[in-house]
Amino acid sequence: MIYVIAIIVALALVFLWWLKRARAPQLSKGDRNKYEALWNDVVAIDDGYRQIIAADALCAKALTAAGVKGSMGEQLKAIDTWYPRINNIWRAHKLRNKLAHEPSATLTKRDQDHAMAEFKFLLQSL
Repeated sequence: MIYVIAIIVALALVFLWWLKRARAPQLSKGDRNKYEALWNDVVAIDDGYRQIIAADALCAKALTAAGVKGSMGEQLKAIDTWYPRINNIWRAHKLRNKLAHEPSATLTKRDQDHAMAEFKFLLQSL
């Protein structure tokens, strides 16, 4: 009897997880191709500061195109339930804010690479 209950609970949890994931915003195929090309333009930017700011802006535009409304911060709050690396993308977005608003902010190559990897993963998830 206890095994039957455990199986029912497990199936219910899997169903709830699937239901959340099924509602994840998606880009159309045309938009996906468009944002992939725009990503290549961002990667080609030589200045790390500008590259991070451009990547963040591109992700915000892609989320808007996928139907997620608001500023990048509001969009990240909205995707919290389905996006698997939400803490990482928040860290990348906070780095963007630091670079954009603090004149004395520094950017290490490691931080730049991590942030760019997270922005790319987000775009690929849409």
